[in-house]
Parts: sequence; C-alpha cells; structure tokens
Amino acid sequence: MAQISGIQFEKNTKGENTYIRINLKKFGNQLKPFLEQIGVEKADDEFDKEWKEAITGEDARVESKKRIRGWWKK
Repeated sequence: MAQISGIQFEKNTKGENTYIRINLKKFGNQLKPFLEQIGVEKADDEFDKEWKEAITGEDARVESKKRIRGWWKK
C-alpha cells in the first residue's frame, strides 16, 4: 500500500489494518462533508453551541474573586 504523508494505518496484534489516522489540518477540508454525512462531525455540535455561550477566563476570575471575598465577610 502506498504511503501518503498525513495518513497512517494502525495494525492490531495480528498485523491487520484496524485504524486509520488522518491529519485533519492537511485533509480536513476534503473530509468534512463525508464526516458530516456519517454523523462523526456535526455542523452545529452541542459542544460548540455551549462553548460560544461559555464565560471567558477573565469573567471566571472576576466571579471567583467575588465569591472568595464573600467568604471573608461572613
């Protein structure tokens, strides 16, 4: 089998090809329609939706400081 840069086959203990590892930085644009078609990569993934709504690191620091300061007032 020909070697292609960015694609590697992984074998099991019997020497059979069982996995394929593909560099998505190199081939991601070409594979995205196929991955969406088989349901591996959804266009609007739940994680992506939640990530967009998540607070930033700075917001988390400010909120943490408020809570910690509240502990000292009690």
